[in-house]
Amino acid sequence: MPKNLLTVILIAIILTLLVPLTTDLYSLERAFTYDNLIRVNITSK
Repeated sequence: MPKNLLTVILIAIILTLLVPLTTDLYSLERAFTYDNLIRVNITSK
């Protein structure tokens, strides 16, 4: 039983450390919004 508890705690720690990484990846996927296309057009002129 203590070994299972340790495994659950380690998995929980790993998942909480991965949450900021996944939010960064999801924010990078929003590259082609209306605002960003305007910024790309302005910088390309």
